[in-house]
Amino acid sequence: MNPTCAESTSEVLVAEMVLRGIQAHVRGDQLWLCPLSRVTPDLRERLRENKDAVIRLLGQASPNADERDAWEERVAICMFDGGLSEEDAEVIAWRQVEDAREHRRPQEVV
Repeated sequence: MNPTCAESTSEVLVAEMVLRGIQAHVRGDQLWLCPLSRVTPDLRERLRENKDAVIRLLGQASPNADERDAWEERVAICMFDGGLSEEDAEVIAWRQVEDAREHRRPQEVV
């Protein structure tokens, strides 16, 4: 299944928040960010435009420290070795981290 544009955008936004050290919490239909000093006006506007998709994505498990490190490393590899833009590299790296997480989950044996 291919992700929609909104899903890709929300993945990039969440990845950017992780990279900036921004904690995000969902309370009802509101997105709370901390510390606000790390939220740029551009990021704030993009989050507003994609709030529903970001909230859906945040409903999934948040990355741990190892996953954040792996994501940053994969972004760098995609950009420098693969020649991708930062945005494309972030999306691909995020999907790779999610794929690795999926493979670590216990599988049901039938």
